[in-house]
Amino acid sequence: MLKYRAKRLKTEDPLERWIEGSYIEYTNIRGEKQKRIVSDSGYQNLINENTLSIFSGLCDKNDTEIFTGHKIRLETDCVVTVVFHDGMFCFQVEEWTGYTPLYYVNKFCEVVGNIYE
Repeated sequence: MLKYRAKRLKTEDPLERWIEGSYIEYTNIRGEKQKRIVSDSGYQNLINENTLSIFSGLCDKNDTEIFTGHKIRLETDCVVTVVFHDGMFCFQVEEWTGYTPLYYVNKFCEVVGNIYE
């Protein structure tokens, strides 16, 4: 099963926090499209869909899970963003053309942030 993460949305609280779990999308009886992440406890969290990220299945050199949208620092001190492109998790260095598979560098890189914060 795929693992997702997104910022949880609480209408009564302006603060958002990251939540991980399974992603579901459905239309309720009022015809409204609902996008949520179901946590391990079974709670359905309303999410900010602009922050939805997919777990790559890979970890960095510090065993931090790598999701799409993460910024990673390569051994060359270049910081790049993880994306899902043509069926693979990869990154693109702006000066270069083409994409590099993430699994080439995951054990040598470090997660340093994400594009949502």
